[in-house]
Amino acid sequence: SANLKLGCVGAASNQSRGGPLHSLNLKEVWVGLMHQGITDRDLLDAAAANISTNLRNSAGNGIALSALHTHDSYTFVHSTNVAVLAAALGEAVGLAAPLVHDLTIAALVHDVGKLRVSKEVLNKNGKLSNEEFSAVARHPSEGASILFGARELPPIAAIVAYEHHMHPDGSGYPRIKIGRQMQLASQIVQIADVFDALRTNRPYRGAVAFDETCAIMYKDVRRFYDPDLLDTFFASVATRVDSGGVGPVPLQSTVPATSLIIPGIQAA
Repeated sequence: SANLKLGCVGAASNQSRGGPLHSLNLKEVWVGLMHQGITDRDLLDAAAANISTNLRNSAGNGIALSALHTHDSYTFVHSTNVAVLAAALGEAVGLAAPLVHDLTIAALVHDVGKLRVSKEVLNKNGKLSNEEFSAVARHPSEGASILFGARELPPIAAIVAYEHHMHPDGSGYPRIKIGRQMQLASQIVQIADVFDALRTNRPYRGAVAFDETCAIMYKDVRRFYDPDLLDTFFASVATRVDSGGVGPVPLQSTVPATSLIIPGIQAA
């Protein structure tokens, strides 16, 4: 059976051998962003295509997320895992292939603003000070600023970077008016982001068990997520990650899946 391997996106399923993507190393994206402030659209396109290809090839089987080997690599490994989870959820709600592709790119770079937060703060083993938390809370705005200037990227990338820590009840960051509707792509990436963050070892805690992760995400679900979207995630995506591959469970989702950008909703 074909399992999707993440972290180094092209580290190679059997299905990708022989094509140009099997040697792809997504860390090049982060090196380019960190040292040159550039976004390599060709590399991001290749990474997104590789993820979609492997998801198709692993249909009905497990999704294997990358393990975190060093805390310094967390942002890049986490973003790769979030991209595959977001792509799988996008497919589960019926998004067309071009929309899944743009969603995957947005997920790959959703945390790029953390490049402007010190490693000492990101990897701190203990409670953040108010000043440190403020620095972390700025990363969505910083990421949107970086991506807004990257005209070669899908417009949704900057929006997702800005919105992925917002909550409908007005909590989260940046702070928003209660009832403000987030873009569909941002809601998808947010669910994938929280799930992978909880399931990963961090300096200040161990990985959270699957059942506890589920309980945490469903607690006060309407404050933080679209309930139908979260149902679809746990039925069709999360089960494939942690069960060894039971495959997607057909769901009649009520999530609108025709566009990543909902007309009339302001991006900022």
